[in-house]
Amino acid sequence: MNGKPYNQLEISECDKLIRNCVCSQCWGSLMYGLNKESEIKYYKVYCPKCGEDLGFVSRSYIEQKRGESHSEAMEAAKNIGGLLGIKEKEFDRDKTIRMLWPK
Repeated sequence: MNGKPYNQLEISECDKLIRNCVCSQCWGSLMYGLNKESEIKYYKVYCPKCGEDLGFVSRSYIEQKRGESHSEAMEAAKNIGGLLGIKEKEFDRDKTIRMLWPK
């Protein structure tokens, strides 16, 4: 929020952060609460699981990372199967469609 500490925010800034960011450690949703240590009415954003001061990352970054992880897992499964001599079954698309949606 333009260099402001995450414990000295207005409610609108908290809403924007919670909507666009997640916890950098667990990728969980964020929450906000009143900063009781501040003399002026400020709010702070934090992760309910990990606590404060861990930082945040954007939701779009997390979606990109999840996509990369999924493709890496698929590639790893294929490579490990090849190393172990496990062959993939031949896939007959038409047969599968007829099996799932018989006439």
